[in-house]
Amino acid sequence: MKMKKIFFYVILLLTLTCERSNRQAKIEEVNQESYIQALHLQNFFLKFAKDHLYKTVTIQLQKGISDKYQSIGSGFFINEEGYVLTCYHVVYGKKKLLISPYGNTKKYKAVVANEDKANDLALLKIDFEDNIHERFSFVQVPQERVLNYGHMYMAFGAPNGLKDSITTGIISHPLRNEVDESFPLNSYIQLSETVYPGSSGGLVLDLTGKLIGMMRFTYSSLESGASGPGFAIPFNVIYDFLQKQKDLVLLKNKALRGIVEIPFTTTYLAKKLNLPHLAGMIVSYVEENSPAAKSGLRRYDFITHVEGEQVGNFDQFIEIMDKWKSKKVIELTIIRDSKVEKIKLEDSEK
Repeated sequence: MKMKKIFFYVILLLTLTCERSNRQAKIEEVNQESYIQALHLQNFFLKFAKDHLYKTVTIQLQKGISDKYQSIGSGFFINEEGYVLTCYHVVYGKKKLLISPYGNTKKYKAVVANEDKANDLALLKIDFEDNIHERFSFVQVPQERVLNYGHMYMAFGAPNGLKDSITTGIISHPLRNEVDESFPLNSYIQLSETVYPGSSGGLVLDLTGKLIGMMRFTYSSLESGASGPGFAIPFNVIYDFLQKQKDLVLLKNKALRGIVEIPFTTTYLAKKLNLPHLAGMIVSYVEENSPAAKSGLRRYDFITHVEGEQVGNFDQFIEIMDKWKSKKVIELTIIRDSKVEKIKLEDSEK
């Protein structure tokens, strides 16, 4: 009986030891997996920042005749020609505006090309000297998109004058009004992070690189005296403002050569047009007598490649087309009636 009891405790001890070893192994396995996932996430953010920082600028003023500069706000390029978007209140009444792009030691003089006081938007244009034009990385402004609670974002700005700063957060509310005393009917995206002075005009992107909006202000309660969440001007307000700028519309139309795009390739459209995947851009229609019309491009053609470069969505399509706009003939790969075809898009003016 005593031997049986001893045997029982030995078995119990071995069982517990094995279970503990298995638990320890699982914990170590989970920790290793978590570590690898954390590294992947870190590498993602590093690449994301590298890809988009060059689209951002700090707006400064020159103080007197010295080389001292005062940072007054943030902004970002909306095309490669040197047009910068920022907040109206950042540049209102200011002279000797200077644009300081990320990663560039140069400071460029800038002028206000247009403004919208009601929506707190201002369009700046770099005043190039000696007719030497540079090309800049820029942000595509979508016409449509869906934002939800909890949508993660990365914001770029110069909080309290600290240039080239990045912060991350989530959308606390996709569209809220009655937070701006001057324009209570205007709607803004509520951010989880504060918008500090100097960050106004800063770029807000989601983790796919698409524009969410532009940082504008921080809500403060007069009763509590405490600073609340930050708010951003929504992408669609920015889109509507830019569409009114004739120079910018001409630049876009010139790049697209008469192609009018459908902003999103939805599952419904893909099924209706019998498309093999969603990666591409659907032609809404082509303008009469345009290069697109002369090339034989048709409504509902699905463009998958431009000069062999994969088109993921309509934002990428515009960006790639803009990159090749100086080329006389651009080759498009399309899907039409479930067949892959090549289209030569020729601009006779080049």
